[in-house]
Amino acid sequence: MKKIWFAAVLVSLFLVSCSKDEPDGQEEWLTNLEEAVSKAKTENKNIVLLVTAQEDGYSADLMNDIFYRRSFVNRMTAGSVLVNFDFSKDIIQSAVDAGDDDLLSKIDRNMLDASLYGIDMTPTVLILSKDGYFITQIFLTSHTNSPDEFNVLYEQALPQIEAFTARTDLIASSAGTEKLAAIDALYEATPEEYRPLLHNLCDEYVSADAANSTGKCSKYLLSSCDYNGRYQLFQHNYEAAAQLYEKTAENAFLTPLEKQETYYQSGFLLASLGYTDYEKLKLIFKKSLDAAPDSGNAATIKQMISIVENQLKNTLSDLVKEN
Repeated sequence: MKKIWFAAVLVSLFLVSCSKDEPDGQEEWLTNLEEAVSKAKTENKNIVLLVTAQEDGYSADLMNDIFYRRSFVNRMTAGSVLVNFDFSKDIIQSAVDAGDDDLLSKIDRNMLDASLYGIDMTPTVLILSKDGYFITQIFLTSHTNSPDEFNVLYEQALPQIEAFTARTDLIASSAGTEKLAAIDALYEATPEEYRPLLHNLCDEYVSADAANSTGKCSKYLLSSCDYNGRYQLFQHNYEAAAQLYEKTAENAFLTPLEKQETYYQSGFLLASLGYTDYEKLKLIFKKSLDAAPDSGNAATIKQMISIVENQLKNTLSDLVKEN
C-alpha cells in the first residue's frame, strides 16, 4: 500500500507541474507587424495585435495574468500569430540612452502602424487577417483577468472572424467580375475607419476595372489615397501627402464633387502647414472651385482663394519695399 500511495503522489506532482500556467510565453510574441504578416501568410493564420504601455496601470497585469500565460499562448498560437507593440516609457528611454538606433527605428515603425490602425490608447487588442486587414477589436473589461476569461471574449468574436475569412478566401479564389464583387462586399462590411487599411485590395480593384465599368473606382481610389496620405502625414512628409491628394483629384473617375473635395484637401493641408508658395496654393484652390463651382463648398473655397491672394499681395509688397 505504501508503494502504491507513493506512486500516486508522484503522478499527482507530475500532473501539477505539467499544468502550471507560468507567465513564460513572452518569447512567442513578435514585435514587428511586417514580420507577423509574413509569418501569418506562411502559416495561414490570423494575427492578434496587442498594444501596451506599462504606465497605463493595466498592461502589466494583463501581460502577467493573461498574455504571457502558457495556456493562453498555447491556445492562441494554434490559429494565430501574436504580435505586441510595447510603448512603455522605460523601453523607449533605454533605447535612447543606449543609442540603439535599430530599436528606436522599430518603435517608430510600430508607432506608425498603431496610428494607421487608429490606436490611441493602451491596452488595445485587435484581430487582424493574415494580410493585416482589420477584422475586429477585443474589448477588455475589468473582469478580464485570466486566459479563460479572454477566451470567452475571443469566442464571441469568432463568427465575425469566420465571416471575414470567408470573404477573403472568396476574393483569393475568384476572378473577373466575381472578384470585384467580392472585394466590394468585404470593403462594405469593414467599418469605415478601417477601410483604408484595405488599400492593396483597393488598388487591385482599380487595376482590374481599368475602364471603371462598375462605376465604383473612385471609391477605391479615394480610400487608397486616404491610407497613403495618412502614411505620409504620420511620417511628417506633408508636401508629399498634399501632392498625393492633388494627383488623385486629377483622376478622370472621380465625380466633380469628389475632385473638388480632394483638391481642397491638398490645398488646405499645405496652407495649414505654413506653405508659402501662394501661387501654387491659389492654383490648387482654383482647381477645387472649378471642379464644382455651384456646390455648397464654393463659398468656403472662394474665401480661401481670397486669403491666399491677400497673402500673395503682401509678399509682393514686401519684395518691392526690400528692393
